[in-house]
Amino acid sequence: NKQGQRVPKDKLHIPMIREKLESFLDKHYLDPMKVLSLISFFHVPKGDSDIRMVFNGTTSGINDATHAPWFPLPTIESHLRSVEVGTWLADEDLGEMFLNFFLDLRLRGYTGVDITIYFPELLKTYNSKLWVAWTRLLMGFRPSPYLATQQLLKANNYLMGDRRDESNPFHWVKIVLNLPGDPDYNPTRDFVYKLHPSGAIASDKHTYIDDLRLTG
Repeated sequence: NKQGQRVPKDKLHIPMIREKLESFLDKHYLDPMKVLSLISFFHVPKGDSDIRMVFNGTTSGINDATHAPWFPLPTIESHLRSVEVGTWLADEDLGEMFLNFFLDLRLRGYTGVDITIYFPELLKTYNSKLWVAWTRLLMGFRPSPYLATQQLLKANNYLMGDRRDESNPFHWVKIVLNLPGDPDYNPTRDFVYKLHPSGAIASDKHTYIDDLRLTG
């Protein structure tokens, strides 16, 4: 697809779109490079005074050429394994989830974005058009949720540290199977949980895409 980006219907939104694009350019999420195919984008309201940019990987054909496998995510049952009376919880949101992770070099040329109409002052530098492409995983790219979750879980191995280290807040000594019918069954705890040496359920972290829930 080499069809240029259309001018938005409401011209008043152009400065807001430009501001979002400038942020992507400043952070090098979008960079000038050889573009093989363009993706389109549009904006939707975000509150009363902001917008959210939406990019459509389907228009360039990249979504048809890539595969996104099924993958599991934690549920409330997963979370309750780390919770008992006296447990404290913290909620963290990972900002710009997809954009924290790099896009494969071989795919970048197929994620081109035509930003010519938003930066007319740069036309002298880039001749008749200004095309850039994504360097990071982007919203609208089919495998982004899988790839970002995969990479975050790999990083999680380092974030959680060595569970055998007694100074580690996430230290635990064994997995307990707490099953009905067992003489030691405790109905106040889940069927399976990590045990801390103190006898408490060990501190833990559960990740649902960009939402991190810590317990301790």
